[in-house]
Amino acid sequence: MKLWLAYAAVATPITLAGIGVAILVSPSHRDALAFAGVSSLVVQLVAFALLVMARKQPTLLLAAWGGGMLLRMIAVLAVGLWLTGGGPFPAQPSLLAMVAVLTGLALLEPLALRRTHESTEHVG
Repeated sequence: MKLWLAYAAVATPITLAGIGVAILVSPSHRDALAFAGVSSLVVQLVAFALLVMARKQPTLLLAAWGGGMLLRMIAVLAVGLWLTGGGPFPAQPSLLAMVAVLTGLALLEPLALRRTHESTEHVG
């Protein structure tokens, strides 16, 4: 739980800062970018929770990673279908922002997991 909270404490301001910059660049898509950022953050935190639960069982770690990747793909697909089918936001900026946030936050996962592994590895 501590690892997940630490990851969330890092991922949230990174996401908010990134979406804030995107809104400055494209203020006309403010609502779409905000929606994409918040929804991507939630999906990413769920995906990371899968990894945290499986990190002590190496046989489940790959399955948890794959499940997280599948969750991300389903989220992007679902939002894409919803938005292209008449959703409240333009699909292009929303999907680009979602993919950017999910990719950026997924790149933080190995750093968080490695740091935990190193801190427990040297005990004793």
